[in-house]
Amino acid sequence: MLMFNDLSIKHKLTGIIMSACSLMLLLTCAVFVVNDLICFRREMIHNISTLASVIGVNSTAALTFQYPETATEILEGLSAEPYIIAAYIYTDHGEVFAEYINNELSMTSPTTRSCVEPHSYKQGKKFFAPGQESYCFSCNCMSLVKPIILNGKKIGSVYIRTELKGLYSTLKRSVSIVFCIFIGFFFLAYLISSKLQKIISDPISTLAQTMKNVSSQKNFSIRIENKSKDEIGILIDGFNKMLRQIQAHEKKLNEQQGELEKQVAMRTAELKVSEQQKKQLSLQKKSQRAYGELLSLINSIDISQILERSLNRIVMQVNARWGGVYLCREEGKLLPKTTFSSNKGDGDDKKQEIPLRQRAQKFAEQVFNKQHLLMSESVVLPGKQDEYFPPVAVGYPLMFQKKCLGVLVLIADGKSNSEDKNFLENTTRQLSIALHNALTFQELQYKSAQLEQSNQELARASQMKSDFLANMSHELRTPLNAIIGFSEVLTDKYFGELNETQEEYIGDILESGKHLLSLINDILDLSKIEAGKMEFSPSDIEIKSLLSTSLNMIREKAVKHSIKLSIDVDGIPEIIQADERKVKQIVFNLLSNAIKFTPDSGKIQLNAEVVDRQCLQNNVPALFRDEVFSAMEKDKSSYIKVSVTDTGIGIKPESLKKVFEVFLQEESPLSRKHNGTGLGLSLCKKFLKLHKGTIWVESRLGEGSTFSFVLPVESDNRQ
Repeated sequence: MLMFNDLSIKHKLTGIIMSACSLMLLLTCAVFVVNDLICFRREMIHNISTLASVIGVNSTAALTFQYPETATEILEGLSAEPYIIAAYIYTDHGEVFAEYINNELSMTSPTTRSCVEPHSYKQGKKFFAPGQESYCFSCNCMSLVKPIILNGKKIGSVYIRTELKGLYSTLKRSVSIVFCIFIGFFFLAYLISSKLQKIISDPISTLAQTMKNVSSQKNFSIRIENKSKDEIGILIDGFNKMLRQIQAHEKKLNEQQGELEKQVAMRTAELKVSEQQKKQLSLQKKSQRAYGELLSLINSIDISQILERSLNRIVMQVNARWGGVYLCREEGKLLPKTTFSSNKGDGDDKKQEIPLRQRAQKFAEQVFNKQHLLMSESVVLPGKQDEYFPPVAVGYPLMFQKKCLGVLVLIADGKSNSEDKNFLENTTRQLSIALHNALTFQELQYKSAQLEQSNQELARASQMKSDFLANMSHELRTPLNAIIGFSEVLTDKYFGELNETQEEYIGDILESGKHLLSLINDILDLSKIEAGKMEFSPSDIEIKSLLSTSLNMIREKAVKHSIKLSIDVDGIPEIIQADERKVKQIVFNLLSNAIKFTPDSGKIQLNAEVVDRQCLQNNVPALFRDEVFSAMEKDKSSYIKVSVTDTGIGIKPESLKKVFEVFLQEESPLSRKHNGTGLGLSLCKKFLKLHKGTIWVESRLGEGSTFSFVLPVESDNRQ
């Protein structure tokens, strides 16, 4: 785990994606192998059971008239089955009537010799249910017993034992195929994850490298180009804004330093040559020089460097014995200890630093509470002599925009002169600004780390969702197709007549299977669109024929419910360019919804016409107008408008836009009678977006609805 934490973000993203993909592939492969094994066992049981039934039917005469030679000849027919080890026919009393043993198989395969030993039917009764077909598996073979029935009465039993070489060879072949598929998909997932992780890792790596360059070079003119508007883009904008503020502050400090140097030069020329004036001038120069040096020392975003450099310079400038800075906590209290301190003096003075700090802590709290300059004439500890301690303590609150960031405490031998006071006032003001910039930069770094972690979790969740939807949809469609196919075979009565209850149950299975398969297909299409993997293949299609064919697909159901169908497509061109499969699915979804929610004896009309933009502006409802024209291409003037009108239940006004959202359906007593996924209209809208078209609905509750969509007439729609 420690090694993983030290990896770069691109390797972390790749590792997370690969771990998720590997887990899903392993689970899928395991399900495939187990399913293959179960299916082969069922087929093997079915084949042996069928063989036993044939032998039983052919042996009824031999058992009835006691001809064991005939029964033995029937069993000898099993020599054509190479995997049959032995077979026995028993009388109704459990005695062996005839037997067959594959001597060649028992001699060539040592593992099956134990399976050829004579079988005791009475002993086997505790393993096999009497009077009915039974089977069991051992490590090397499978045994099956099937009763022989004549005129509803059991007259004997057939026992067959076969080896399991075929089962094991099938299992080995399945494992080999699954392993090759796993290796192939593993490398494919690695290539894809290596490409996709750059979307997240590159901007964060650029930001980290830029922060490192700014910190090492102290060059605040560097900027990062923002190429996105997500959280990373916001972070980059904030970082650039902070650099501009620091750069502006640095420029202001340089201007102030230049101004101070000009003032020093002007004042020097005006001063009289006197001892007091020389001393005053010297103090001013020293203070201004110290102030200029201090400005250059605090030009950093590292709090440790700012406090260490500035405190040492301040203590040296004002000739203080001790100085300390107490920073403020987030909850508005001072830290219990000094963040940085500086002690000037000999060894005896340094011995006094511990009790000095205890007193300075209380003094700093007083300054913090009052938030203005305080001066103490004496600093005395109980039980100590006054001469051990400096007599004057001064506390300056470090304020920025009416917020106290900390307190500067200085202890000196005497009161400061006016130049030192001016120096301290200017210094604390600039030190407050520098501390604010440094704290802001630390907060930005912390938020950057949080944002990076959130992006990693979002990317992993999105990838897992897409992989899950795609894999599960494909895995579920295979057994569903089998269920639907077998149900249709039974419905068509290929294997005999069905009673009324059987037909009803099989019809329910077929309808439910088709509904579930439609849901899975819709989910798969939706996941492909969201992942950007949906194929869009425009070609020349015969639109009139497509619309007529779609209407014919629902005609049988309409006749069943006495619903009248009509179509009017005379005014449209014969051929347009579009994706035929997607347009057909759009029309079929709209017609299916119309017939689903239209009561018996209702009407459904399918219309198509050529319209221009002006016509659409006059006829599209105001609720959809902005959405419709933002989706269509501005350079196209002609469109085909297809409308499906019904006399159904209608839609509430507040639900007109919601029906196009994923997994949402209009609630009504009639809609609850029909199965629905809530994906049909959402897929229609997404398919039309690929064509640079759009869809809308007009409806009145209780009177019916009209769903309309438009497609460009002349367009080389490309994804």
